[in-house]
Amino acid sequence: MSQENVEIVRRALNAFEQGGVDAILPFNAVDVTWQEAADEPEGETYRGHDGLRALVRKWLVPFDDLRIEPEEFIDAGEAVVMPYTLRARQRSSGKDITGPETWVFSLRGGKICEVRMYRHKAEALEAVGLRE
Repeated sequence: MSQENVEIVRRALNAFEQGGVDAILPFNAVDVTWQEAADEPEGETYRGHDGLRALVRKWLVPFDDLRIEPEEFIDAGEAVVMPYTLRARQRSSGKDITGPETWVFSLRGGKICEVRMYRHKAEALEAVGLRE
């Protein structure tokens, strides 16, 4: 089941690239939760499909050309750890932003039911009981 979870996450990300937030809703449980990183200045937890839409709107406000470039997909059983590089351009200054972050996707019944955001891969791996 875990390799299947990796493929679900891959397909969800591809769907987002092709069709935006509405394209990823079928990959997410109706009660999905997305929790921003603990050190995020206005970090929140978003719930359900409407919450996911609100989160993506929040991300798009300060940035043009927001891209998420996965580095790898780590099979962690019922979870998938995905370190990635965030690339974006600030609307206000035109400055390019690049930085590493990691998401942990938890899946249930073939759907993403929770996503937790971490700044560092090691922190995310520890959260699922793995080490680098």
